[in-house]
Amino acid sequence: MAVISERSVANMRAVKKTLQEDGRGSDELPVNWYVALREAQHRDPERKELDYEDFEWQQAKVWADRMAKALSTKLAHSPTIAAKALVLHLGAKAADVAKEMLVEAGDPLGEKITEEMMADLPF
Repeated sequence: MAVISERSVANMRAVKKTLQEDGRGSDELPVNWYVALREAQHRDPERKELDYEDFEWQQAKVWADRMAKALSTKLAHSPTIAAKALVLHLGAKAADVAKEMLVEAGDPLGEKITEEMMADLPF
């Protein structure tokens, strides 16, 4: 049995409502969820690929909000413990996440992180 969150169902209902308010009848609604979402957000429905960068930032914001709610400022005030907790949680993927964090946060010395620099990292 598949479990769908109430939030997912609420999002789908909101997209359906938006499309119906734009004059679509129930029989004219897209069958594909991503096409419906793009149309509701006035994106080009013919574009088959998703805007992953936009999606990643939206998803990151959701995760950050959840982390803030659960952990408050503990991660920021205890970076060593935060790093150890993330390593325990991420396991073998911790190094990949660390590399991505360097790219996103930038180098503390203000240098732009390049692919060549990434290759020189010990992890």
